[in-house]
Formats: sequence, structure tokens, C-alpha cells
Amino acid sequence: MMEYFELVRTAFIVVGFLLAMSRDRVTWMTVDLIASVVMGAAWVFIPQIVLGFHTEGELNGIHLFLGRVFGVVMLCGAVKMYLNYRSHDSYAQVMLLASRIVSTSILLIVLAHSVYGDRLAGKVEEAPPKPKEGEKPAPTPAKGVVFNDQWRSLNMTAVICALLGNVVWFLKSRHYGGHTSLDSLLNIHLRVDFFVTLIMGVVWLAYTPTILGFKLGITAPDTVQVHFGQILGAMLIGDAILSAVAPGFLFEEDKRNVLLGRVVNLIGALLITLHAIITYDEYAEQHPWVMGIGFAIISAVTVHGYHAPHETSTYKTRRYGKGND
Repeated sequence: MMEYFELVRTAFIVVGFLLAMSRDRVTWMTVDLIASVVMGAAWVFIPQIVLGFHTEGELNGIHLFLGRVFGVVMLCGAVKMYLNYRSHDSYAQVMLLASRIVSTSILLIVLAHSVYGDRLAGKVEEAPPKPKEGEKPAPTPAKGVVFNDQWRSLNMTAVICALLGNVVWFLKSRHYGGHTSLDSLLNIHLRVDFFVTLIMGVVWLAYTPTILGFKLGITAPDTVQVHFGQILGAMLIGDAILSAVAPGFLFEEDKRNVLLGRVVNLIGALLITLHAIITYDEYAEQHPWVMGIGFAIISAVTVHGYHAPHETSTYKTRRYGKGND
């Protein structure tokens, strides 16, 4: 019965993917937007149900906190897409696709590693020897929380479809080049946002156990905790790509929308952190002030960038050579 359900679910995802792909770029981005909102909302509001469906083992507050952070990042990615996917600047639309290609590509690698990593590394566990007559069986070693087959069958299909859709419409687009970017404070903030977000994403992706130990006090994170940290890194790297190319957007509103999405992301993460401090004993015993102070500082800088002027007072046109002083 379960195999039949998985087959029907996979077919439903593939058919929805093909229908969305058969229209135009805006239709595909609309479907991607709706899927991100639905899945992000589920991870934020009912992480215990979603994680319970995908994992085996006893969940704690740290698992639920990381699941909610993942949901916040998904929702904020949807906010950026909603604000810019109907822009009259085709370059902004194409770069939205490019940023999602980067994040979903890394996400697919992380997902494949979480499913097949131990097998590829030769860490296939052997069955314990059978006890001799009169002996008790050896206890099974504790593994913490691990993913089940539902995680592989559902998420691999969904991520592959999302990646293929974004790649196809990216390759079919003709507007790859950006526009001239002014030396403005807004553009400088976008470049700084790119650098900071990229570094954060790489650190989360490459050193997840270290970051979890420093910020959450987890000395031996399980598979699920490490995987969610790597997911966060993958999505931050994709966001960084969008900030890197945003100074080349034609319209000022599109540029500010990138920073607005970052502000919403940080505020959402701060609220999730406060909720975890109040609700979960496992989190309250750790070092929540580290993340809280970091969110507050980056939020303040990003809000300043959102309101920054687009043209500096020293900018002069060079239409006639030396300009008009």
C-alpha cells in the first residue's frame, strides 16, 4: 500500500512539473513560488509533523528549531521571487532563476550525501552476529535521529524537478547581461550583502558540526541536524548570488526588494530563535545570545542598506567629457 502511495505521489509531482514547464517562464516561477510558500509554511508551523514523517528517532527542540529555520529561509526566498518575478527587467527574472539553480544544485548534492554518503564511503553496517545459545543479543548502538525512505523518495523527486525547471528556463532566456551599475550606497550594500551571505553559506555548508557546536552546544550532532545546517548553507549561497548580480538590475525597486527579502529573512530567524529560547529547554541551555546579536547587527545594516540612496552626491555624468561642475 505504501509503495502504491509513493508511486502516485511521485507521478503527481512529475505531472505538475511537466504542466508548469509547458507554459512560459512566469508560469513556472509562479508554480515554484506557490510550492515554496506551502512547504516553507509547513516547516515553520508544523515541523514536528513534517519531521515525524521523514525521520526515525526521538526529536527534540533543536531538530524543530532547525526545521523552522529552514522553513523561514524557504518563505523568504518566496518573498524575493514574489517581489521580482514580474519585473519588467528580464535580467532580474533570469538572475532569480540563476540563484535558485545554485541553491537547488547544492541542495541536491547535500540530499544525495545524506541518503547515500555512508554507502559511498564504505560505511555499510554489518549485521550483528547471532548470539550463542543462552546469550542475550548485543544491544543496537544508538544513532540519534535519522532519515527514513520517505525523505529520499519525496525530496529527491521534488528537488530534481525544481532544478530541471529552473535550468530549462534559464537556458531558454536571452537576457544574461546586466546594466550599468552606479557607484551608489545601495549598490555597495548589495555587494557587502553578497560577501557576508556567501561567507556564512560556505561556513555552514563546510563546517556544520563546528557551527552547531558553537551556536547550539551540540557536541555530537546527528544526521538530521547536520543535514539541516548544510541545507541552510546551500540556500545562503544561492541568496548570495542574487545579491552579487543585483547591482546590475535596471530598476531601483528590484534592487531594494533583494535587501527587503534579506530583512524579512533575518527578522523571521530572530523570531524563531526567541521562540526556541522560550519553548525548548535544550535550546535555552545553550548560547542563544550569539545568534540573537548576530541577527540584530546584520538586520540593522541591511535595513540601512534598504533605505540607502541610489545615487551619491558626487556622481557626475561624463556625457561631454569632463562633466558639468
